[in-house]
Amino acid sequence: MKQPKESTYAVIIVVCFALVASFVFYSNGGLQNLSVVAFFGADTQVVQRSNIEQRLIYGDSSAKITLVEFSDFQCPYCGQLHQTLQKLVDESSSTVKWEFRHMPLPIHKNAKLAAYYAECVSTIAGVPSFFKYADTLMQNQRSLDTPYLENVAKEQGIDMVKLRMCVIADGTKELIAQDTKIGQALGGTGTPFTIILYADGTQRSVSGAIPYEQWKSFLAL
Repeated sequence: MKQPKESTYAVIIVVCFALVASFVFYSNGGLQNLSVVAFFGADTQVVQRSNIEQRLIYGDSSAKITLVEFSDFQCPYCGQLHQTLQKLVDESSSTVKWEFRHMPLPIHKNAKLAAYYAECVSTIAGVPSFFKYADTLMQNQRSLDTPYLENVAKEQGIDMVKLRMCVIADGTKELIAQDTKIGQALGGTGTPFTIILYADGTQRSVSGAIPYEQWKSFLAL
C-alpha cells in the first residue's frame, strides 16, 4: 500500500528541520554563527525567572520588550552576543531590557563553575556587579578556572568567604540547573538561545549570535 504524498512530504520536512537544527548548533563540534527563528507561545513567568528578586536584568526594568538570553560563559558566540545585546539595550531609549539566564553546556568544562561564581556575585553584591563580572568573563573565556574567577571577584570587592560559601551552596546549583532545564524545555539545544518577549504578548525565539542590524529589525528599532 503506497503512503499518501502528503504524509511523505511531512516526514521529509520534519527530517530536514532536524538536520538543519543539528547543523546550526553542533556543526564541526562547535556552535556556528547561524540562527533558527520561530514564533511560539509560552508562559512569560516560565521564560523569565519566577522570583523577581533573582532576575538578572540589564536596562530599564519597565522596558516593554524583554530579551531573555540563555547563555554559557565559555561559548564564543555568547561572547559576541553579550556585547550586541548590551548595545541594543543602551541604544533602545529604555524600550528594551535584557534578562540573563544560564545554560552552561557539558562540552565546556568550566562553564558551570563560571555560572556559579557569576550568580553568587549577584547574590552578594547585586545585579550591576553581576553584569560587570559577566563582561570580564566573556572577554576572557579561556581563563575561567577557580583562581581566575575568584581573582576577578576580589578585584570587584566581593567578600571571598561569602563567595566561596555561595558557590558550593545547593541553592546556587539548583538555580543554574533550573535555568538550564527551562532553556532546554523552551527549545534551546545550544547557546546562545534568546527569547524575545514583545509588548503585545507575542514571543519569538532566536538561536545564535545574529548581527546587530538583524536584532534591530526584530525589535523594530
